[in-house]
Amino acid sequence: MSRDFPNILWIQCDELRADALSCYPENPWITPQTPNIQRIAESGVVFEQAFCPSPVCMPSRGSEMTSQYVPTLGVYHNVTSRNRGQYHFDTSWRTWTRVLRDAGYRAVNVGKLHIIDYDAWDESLSPPQFPNPRALIATQAEELGLVVLPGIQLIVGGTYPLTDGAWESFGPHRVTTLALEKLTELQRRAQPWLLRVSFVAPHTPVLAPPPFDQLYDPGAFLDTGDGERVAGLPAYERHVAELQESHVLTPAQVARARATYYGLMSAVDREIGRLLDRVPEDTIVLFTADHGTMLGELGRWQKQIFHYYVHRVPFILRAPGLASGRRQAPMDLLDTGPTLLARCGVPIPDGFRGQDVLADGFEGKDIFGAFGFGTRGAYLYEALERGPDCPRRICIRSGSYRLDLNIRVGGRRTDPEAWDAFFCDRQVDPDERRNAWGDTETTETTAALVARLLAWYDAMAVAGI
Repeated sequence: MSRDFPNILWIQCDELRADALSCYPENPWITPQTPNIQRIAESGVVFEQAFCPSPVCMPSRGSEMTSQYVPTLGVYHNVTSRNRGQYHFDTSWRTWTRVLRDAGYRAVNVGKLHIIDYDAWDESLSPPQFPNPRALIATQAEELGLVVLPGIQLIVGGTYPLTDGAWESFGPHRVTTLALEKLTELQRRAQPWLLRVSFVAPHTPVLAPPPFDQLYDPGAFLDTGDGERVAGLPAYERHVAELQESHVLTPAQVARARATYYGLMSAVDREIGRLLDRVPEDTIVLFTADHGTMLGELGRWQKQIFHYYVHRVPFILRAPGLASGRRQAPMDLLDTGPTLLARCGVPIPDGFRGQDVLADGFEGKDIFGAFGFGTRGAYLYEALERGPDCPRRICIRSGSYRLDLNIRVGGRRTDPEAWDAFFCDRQVDPDERRNAWGDTETTETTAALVARLLAWYDAMAVAGI
């Protein structure tokens, strides 16, 4: 080739909230032990206000890969992995990994893919990362100390069942080992490369392997009052909490689940250290997640809401010639591709919606997001087949404000009476616990935000979907 391109190691986790990492120091309970991710942070840039385009795996990943907003892609939930009817990814969208490949890169994914329609990778390998959760609930619930949300039978805490106690049977370890094998192959080629290592963890089932299942004292995670605050949430979020039956969990179970979540991420950090030890200093290293999670706050677990703990994601970048530091300018995962392409000296396609967040003059932007079906007979948890139609919700974050609302319910556009809106100002409510929608003193602010949010949706949405 006529020029040198930097190699790229992209490490991605699933359902990871930023406060699970020591480089995001606002954890309300503990100081997380993630020394290897801390290595990336200390020699790179930590983006303090990075957000996902959707609080659901597939639409978030689709937007990140294509640098397009969720309404433009027309996939609002994970249903496309099971049903290729109304919701499917249009394969004509060009991914930024495809742009790199066209520039001469070899792009390899090891681990969770979740998007199978795009021609994004030269090679993709997805070894299993966790045991069957239903089998564990049925046969080993007591032995492994499982914490299960009874309404949806979801494991939110417990011990990972290592085979004969062998660390080699830990799913993320298997992913890392395979990734290192691919790294050796890539390093032998006379060709620049992008290697993505995509961990499912700490996504459910949340199972931390010994000794990480005992790393944090559950007593550090006890708090009270979350259930009392559910009444102030939108009807949609209260419905999610009711489906999960989170009120059934005892304070001790909630604490155990939280300790397990952070322990699992510390275990994954150990594997990330193996990757970092094998790449030279001139390799671009990016660490991200597709969305965050709730850990019992407001009676909620997992994702599918725009709360700060779910909407915000870690985004840490190390690159040759890039001075280390921290940046406060709001960005989102649509910026992943443009930012990396710029570091590689590859032109950013005109149609990409994201920006190079390291470019001179970038001072942040409003954050928009979307998720949910909005169609008739579409349930939030399909296996339950009960409850009201799952709405489609859209969100804007502008400055310290967050506003989200239902845009479609039952296959129709909503009127203001059906918006079921949430509004808060993080300057006065940093934990986003109080819904200030309807407060007299906020009317002018919310009206302006709604106008911008609806204008964005109407400009971006695929007609009829």
